[in-house]
Amino acid sequence: EVMLGHLAERGAEIVRDEHDANVVIVNTCGLLESAKQESVDAILEVAARKRAGTLKRLVVAGCMVQRYADELRAEIPEVDAFVPVAAERALLSVLERVTGIAADAGEGLFVLGLLITGEHGDGDT
Repeated sequence: EVMLGHLAERGAEIVRDEHDANVVIVNTCGLLESAKQESVDAILEVAARKRAGTLKRLVVAGCMVQRYADELRAEIPEVDAFVPVAAERALLSVLERVTGIAADAGEGLFVLGLLITGEHGDGDT
């Protein structure tokens, strides 16, 4: 939510339904096996939309990227950028780079959808 707030302040239009977005961020979890599978399934679903031409950019963020970036990069080439947990503060600059639109362009930066996967180790198993 904090990440989305910062992006909205800089001009991103946040939509509830990721099917209305032209850029989707999949925020992943890689702690539990079930969470990893849920994350991979979500990434593959969004990647299929990109291949079909109904999505411009796909960004994958979170702890799964922290642990498995090389494997994800090799297996899912549709992903435009991977943002590990340690680099989430740089998300806006990553989005500017992959979309080619500067945050200070005076227009909506992009229409952004967010998918949050997994349980993120909150103990609710």
